[in-house]
Amino acid sequence: MNLIYYANFNPSMQFLNPNTFFVYVEAAQERGGDAGVIQLRNSQKGLPLTLIEQYLQEGLVGNLQGETSERDMRTVEEQFQKINFVLRSGGIVWLPSREIQTQITCLEKSSPKMAGYALKRLEHLTSNFSPPSIELP
Repeated sequence: MNLIYYANFNPSMQFLNPNTFFVYVEAAQERGGDAGVIQLRNSQKGLPLTLIEQYLQEGLVGNLQGETSERDMRTVEEQFQKINFVLRSGGIVWLPSREIQTQITCLEKSSPKMAGYALKRLEHLTSNFSPPSIELP
């Protein structure tokens, strides 16, 4: 039951361990994205975390808006419940920290309530499931 951070998804990472799962940034419309997002969306190893409204063309996204924050918070809560279940069941969950931080920064402008909620839930995951820090000499 560990939470591990990663920068970029590599498809071969799915085969590291049968109990390995990967969080990916999902769109509320549940379509589009780069090859890694599409692969994780169609895999049993993928755990979505809805932080954007839609994937647009190459590298661009449509941000969630304050008007949809209730819908978005319900969706994200269900997704965090699933992530927590996987972790409590002994799974290893990989979290795309850089991408999530980028999306939360964008959310702070377009939907501050949703950004605060997602950040609070991420802090809960980090405090409960991250391995202890190790200082090397």
